[in-house]
Amino acid sequence: MGYISAYGAAQHAELDQALSWHLTSNHYPPVSTELIPVCKQAIQTFVVAAGSTELLTEDRVFEQLSQTFLELPNGARMSVVDIVEQLHLDAFVDQILNEQSVQP
Repeated sequence: MGYISAYGAAQHAELDQALSWHLTSNHYPPVSTELIPVCKQAIQTFVVAAGSTELLTEDRVFEQLSQTFLELPNGARMSVVDIVEQLHLDAFVDQILNEQSVQP
């Protein structure tokens, strides 16, 4: 249910609103909405990287995303891959890629 719900929210709501709903309703325990800016940055980074798979192999893109770190509100740093995986943001990435007609 989580992926489908998140994908639907990404399709029908503004990104901030969809992420707020996803973090607080699609996770238990709820995740703080303070992470929305980091989530948006991770999603955008993932989307841009997905567009470069014509130039680089998928493994190389994944490796770069694993080595690209973003700072969380508490000062900790996490890789883009970890943020997308741990916060289940793949539905948001997929929705944007589908909207742009880019295959993941």
